Amino acid sequence: MPWKIEEYDGLRLIGSHTVSGSLSSKEVSRILRQLAARHLNTEEIIHANLRVKMRGKTNLLEVKNDNGVLQVGENPFLTAQKVED
Repeated sequence: MPWKIEEYDGLRLIGSHTVSGSLSSKEVSRILRQLAARHLNTEEIIHANLRVKMRGKTNLLEVKNDNGVLQVGENPFLTAQKVED
């Protein structure tokens, strides 16, 4: 089942992509994090990738799963969900 990835700036849809193939949510989460990192500066990327208990750690690239809908980022942010063929 393909995944639909959407990118939003506030409520405005700024991009939509369909990823065919049977990717796992872990694989799609990695794609979402990479896409979201485009909107961060170097310092924000470093802090988002620190270990959990490290000083300065942020959740800017943490993928949340809400009933099968994956989301990452603040604004802009990206979502992904499985869609019918």
